[in-house]
Amino acid sequence: VLVDHLKGRFGIHPKQVKNLKVSSGSIIVEFELFKHEEGRDIRNVSSQLRDMVS
Repeated sequence: VLVDHLKGRFGIHPKQVKNLKVSSGSIIVEFELFKHEEGRDIRNVSSQLRDMVS
């Protein structure tokens, strides 16, 4: 569900998500830094996510 949300909200293709860990109080997402033909350049996504959560 979270990967689908990343795609819908940020245009991140599921193949760009390298690793996803959810534990109590935190979500850790590792990305593959490449532009998938259906995705987008995600170099600035981490700062956008941080701004949304803060």
